[in-house]
Amino acid sequence: MYFKSAKHIVDYIIEAKLDNGEVKYYDFEKWLLGDVNPMFYKFRDLEKFKKVKVWEGILIWGKDEMDFLPEHIKRFEIKNYKKPYDTNIPKAHNIMASEGFVPWKKVKQESRKKSETKK
Repeated sequence: MYFKSAKHIVDYIIEAKLDNGEVKYYDFEKWLLGDVNPMFYKFRDLEKFKKVKVWEGILIWGKDEMDFLPEHIKRFEIKNYKKPYDTNIPKAHNIMASEGFVPWKKVKQESRKKSETKK
């Protein structure tokens, strides 16, 4: 098993497509922000972390400065992950949206109801 493609989703979460067609999601946050080798500290910077690529079936960052095979990152896998509603909004809002709660939709619905009752 190897990676075919990968892309940054939000925060330290990566979406990766495997050679068998599966799509998996991995969260590197606890690991990267925890007690890791100092040579990986630069990837705590989200702009650098977002630059994930696949090279010969391996997830890589930088010039092969950090790399992972699928079998080495099973512990980072997120089971039953729902893709965020919008990756350009903060994590807390994405969590609510992935659970079906979208506060801005409720506000729009309430304002529509008010305008209808005034007519």
